Amino acid sequence: MKALLPTIAVLLALPMLSSATPPTLGPAANSTAVVVSVQGDIMITRDPNEVKGLKKLGEIEGRSPFFGLSGKLGDKGATKKLKEAAAALGATKVLIVSEDRMGATTLRGIAYK
Repeated sequence: MKALLPTIAVLLALPMLSSATPPTLGPAANSTAVVVSVQGDIMITRDPNEVKGLKKLGEIEGRSPFFGLSGKLGDKGATKKLKEAAAALGATKVLIVSEDRMGATTLRGIAYK
């Protein structure tokens, strides 16, 4: 019974802990950080013909720690980060130039507009 008392005390304290205001994370109110929201309007392609005639804005990369059995999560996370990088440049299309799934999922591309 004595061994259960610390566990019961922690379980009883959980509701009080969860109602506390979480610490604020992120940029300070007076910073110049840019928050990019991706709405899915950036097209990802592997076909160089789809970016012909568009202006090259720069090389970008999307990386996710997931790989192997979690490969779909890695692809999804890397694609999201790739789109965020493209949006920060004002791009509308991204040409994927390389994919790496060794230890993490990394997508490298070129942003176009």
